[in-house]
Amino acid sequence: MTDAVRARRARERHRNGHAVVAVEIDLELVTTFLVDVGVLQLAHVEDRQAIGVALRDLIDLLIRRHA
Repeated sequence: MTDAVRARRARERHRNGHAVVAVEIDLELVTTFLVDVGVLQLAHVEDRQAIGVALRDLIDLLIRRHA
């Protein structure tokens, strides 16, 4: 991905009120939990992008339940 594409995506996220946040996790503990609650497939426990999507989905679910 080029710097221009990366910058364009960052501006678009900002306009939409979104952000990418780096978070350090215990990979085995978190992926086990994500699989257990059904937001990550066992086949994807080493796929960082799939883990990020699963974490995003879990956070969205928690927020919707809280609202």
